[in-house]
Amino acid sequence: MRQLALTIILTLANLSPTAAEPLWQPEGGGTGISAQTRVVGDIETFPDGAGGLRVRGWVVDGFSATRPDRVQIDDLAGKPLGDVASGSFVRRRDVETRFGSSAFSLSGFELSIAHPPSTLLVRAHLGQMGWWQTMIETSLPLQARLTRLECVGSAAVEVEVASADPFPVRDALAELQVGQLVSSLSRYPDSGDTHTLIFTLTRDELTSVSSDDQAIVRYNPSNGHDAWLIGSIEPSTAQGCEADDSELNTVP
Repeated sequence: MRQLALTIILTLANLSPTAAEPLWQPEGGGTGISAQTRVVGDIETFPDGAGGLRVRGWVVDGFSATRPDRVQIDDLAGKPLGDVASGSFVRRRDVETRFGSSAFSLSGFELSIAHPPSTLLVRAHLGQMGWWQTMIETSLPLQARLTRLECVGSAAVEVEVASADPFPVRDALAELQVGQLVSSLSRYPDSGDTHTLIFTLTRDELTSVSSDDQAIVRYNPSNGHDAWLIGSIEPSTAQGCEADDSELNTVP
């Protein structure tokens, strides 16, 4: 299958930005920034063939030819998504044409993300110019994964789901929907990590779940776009249920 790469040209220049050209913004604390500073680059995002996302690109100051000594890719909560690899120096003819110079050899960066969020925060440290950042949309639907399905006590089942995109604190109920079943009894873990939600079902509710149904997490009332795809839930994989049943059936 042909893979279509989504290329986003990122520019900070005296040009009017468009929706396809988000700006690199300085984070503050850098020096050597002037009216001639032009931080430019491009970033490609495309499926890696294993259910994740591959990110690669380059960035440079077009005025001083300053290249990044470090690149970091985070989610919107500031959590690093992996160790970004820096490639070898590559001469970019398209960059030479853009700047009218053959002096630009650019160091690229690359990262594969197993569970990518829908938005990436890309940060580049350009020497004495400090940190610069921009955000890009991956054009992926929100996704979550089932991380724990466990019987707790004699009547309750906990369904734990995790996502690279945080489940925001909102004036609305988080709901787990699987087929006709809808549960709004949920909480964050004790750590307060908003990337994880724990739903509580009854045993009867769990047995009503069909593995043919796709599970989603959403909010009620909805804002029209926040819905995390989880996939199917197989009730027979729940942990601890047989142990609880055996304890209930034990005759003293």
